[in-house]
Amino acid sequence: MLRWSSEKLTPTFTTFIPSSAITSMASSLSCLPFSFFLASISACIFSILFGFHEYRSLLFLLVAGLPAFLSGLQEDLTKTVRPLIRLSFTMAAGAVGYLLLNAALIRVDIIPFDYLLAFWPISLIMTMVAVGGIANAVNIIDGYNGLASGFVMIASIGLAIISWQVDDRFISLTA
Repeated sequence: MLRWSSEKLTPTFTTFIPSSAITSMASSLSCLPFSFFLASISACIFSILFGFHEYRSLLFLLVAGLPAFLSGLQEDLTKTVRPLIRLSFTMAAGAVGYLLLNAALIRVDIIPFDYLLAFWPISLIMTMVAVGGIANAVNIIDGYNGLASGFVMIASIGLAIISWQVDDRFISLTA
């Protein structure tokens, strides 16, 4: 049941489930993202070891996301990581993706900026800023009642359709 508290205008949930069961469910679900990440890495390693070499880029993508994932996990568990540190780790994840996957921001369709992005140091810095900016934008959307999952799902479907149309198999797989 959902009822609105007139004092604070915040939702109050009333359930018929004992509080010990809710605590047990919450503690078992708190490790779900980390266990999913470990399962994804294990599947990638398994596929590489047994001949599916086309998934090597997927493993590199997971490794590239590791700094951002670990800093976010530490923040979720300890609540002591400063925002600048999390941003730094997210930007470092962009740099790792730049180096491992050659995932570089090389064009923005503004001629002077496109000329500057032809130089690898500027391309690396702008790739890091873009990765940090997108991750924080999704984090801000998530702060508004958890709307990020719907937004990311719609964006991923759109990205998958476009990458399928231009025959980019890696982006189709990861979207």
